[in-house]
This record gives sequence, structure tokens and C-alpha cells, in this order.
Amino acid sequence: MRAFVSYSLNDRDELVMALLSAKLREKGFSIAMNYDFSSFVLTPMSQRMINEANLFIGIITKNSINRERVIKEWDYAKSNNIPNILLLEENMQVDNRLLQGNYVVFNRKNPKNAVDEINRRMLPKNATEEFLPWALGGAALLAVIGLLSSPSSRR
Repeated sequence: MRAFVSYSLNDRDELVMALLSAKLREKGFSIAMNYDFSSFVLTPMSQRMINEANLFIGIITKNSINRERVIKEWDYAKSNNIPNILLLEENMQVDNRLLQGNYVVFNRKNPKNAVDEINRRMLPKNATEEFLPWALGGAALLAVIGLLSSPSSRR
């Protein structure tokens, strides 16, 4: 299985990607990412990699500069019925009209609500499309929230 990961992180949060990749590999995923951070648009390479993915995971933290690209890639994954999850840091500047679908907002100082929400979504209620991305990527997002919420990441 293949996961496409799109992210917009502060420089101090770059370690998050190593943790996320490790957690996804534990679940049997190979990881695809577009490293063209100079582009704020959806590139043909990103489209191809997203189309080949079984799961899309997007992560956006406050004060990061590639938010629009991540949102565009997430929208593309949604429009192509790729199971998807978006993790957003609270109080981030994103147009709320764009936020429809599988996303969770987290607070670094108080991650409990986001952790509870992810755990709730990981429980199978019935075989809906919405359950699939949480079953596949929920544990990895919990690890990411744990790292982003650690005291050393709040400096």
C-alpha cells in the first residue's frame, strides 16, 4: 500500500515527518511525497502520486508557508476518492469554507480533544468510506500529535 503525505510544517517540526513515515511503514505503507516546495500549486507530479496512493495524509501547522499547496493536494485527493485525512493546528489561517471532509484540528497545549476525536473515528461503526482513512492512518496521526504536543516542540 502507498501513502501520499503532504505537509506544511515549521522548521522546528521537521522531525514529525520521520516519525510519521516510520509509523506508516510499520503498517506496511510505502511513502510518497512531493518535495517541490517552491510551488504553491498542484503539480502534475503530485497529481500522479496522489492517484497512485491508497491513503492521503496532510499535516499543516501554524506559521508554515505551504498551506495552500497542502489544501489543494487534499482537495485533489478528495475529488479522486482517495481515502484522506488532514491534521490542522488550531488558530491557523485557513479559509474555513475549504474545510469539508476528514480533518481534525489539534491544539499543542491541549491535544486531548483531537486525540479523542481520532480514537472515535478509528472505531468501526459500519463499513463507510470515512472509516477507512482513520483505520489506516489514525495511529500515525496520534503519534504525530504526541510529538507536536511534547514540551520540547512548544518552544
